[in-house]
Amino acid sequence: MPLSMAPQAGTIGSHADEGNAEMAQELLDQDTPDTIRVTEAEARAIGEGALRRIGYSAEDAAIVVDQLVDNALCGYRFASLPRILTIAADQRTYTKRESVRIVRETPSSALVDGGNQVGYIAAFRGAEIAAAKAKATGIAMVGVYNSFYSGRNAFFVEHIVKQGLVAIQSSSAKPHVLPPGGAAPALGTNPFCVGFPSAKGPSNLRHRHGIRDVGRGVVDGTPRAPDAGGHRLRQGRQTHHR
Repeated sequence: MPLSMAPQAGTIGSHADEGNAEMAQELLDQDTPDTIRVTEAEARAIGEGALRRIGYSAEDAAIVVDQLVDNALCGYRFASLPRILTIAADQRTYTKRESVRIVRETPSSALVDGGNQVGYIAAFRGAEIAAAKAKATGIAMVGVYNSFYSGRNAFFVEHIVKQGLVAIQSSSAKPHVLPPGGAAPALGTNPFCVGFPSAKGPSNLRHRHGIRDVGRGVVDGTPRAPDAGGHRLRQGRQTHHR
């Protein structure tokens, strides 16, 4: 069931009211006949409930859903609640998970073991650590490993930027993208993001900070994402490599 967003209305999904042209114009993507619109609170309840049923704690489920709902509100429908289907289908979800922990650190750096947690959680914890160290020392570098599916880099960068800090994040991923002129996948899809706070200070960040999240594919997300929404990729958007 696809989700879409009417930013001013505060809802995700559903059929737009045919008599409300203004709301229809606010949609960041078009509804389809099977689209269901829900409020932000309803989306959070659905997402957190689904994650609890596959073994996530209430705290961890809330961290994951924070990004998934934010993705929908930003117009990335494929990267919202349908991502829970991808998490549920991954075998790593059902292998042992441990708490995210620092395994090595200095006052301005840390190496973090993600504990086989989904990256929505591990990268968020890494962003928290990076922000705390940067505020204490003026600069910080944090690396996170042993996790999967971190989602939008911009979500974590924004979390840091809202605290008045400049943030740069890069991500590694399995090769999905062909480089220009290439014959085989060699690049990940979402490797680099940078964010800058407003010169006017944290109190003005909500609408004034700048974030650039750079992807390397003509399609956002993984090749499985269109399947979760029941849509087919257009010609030229994916290759088959043997």
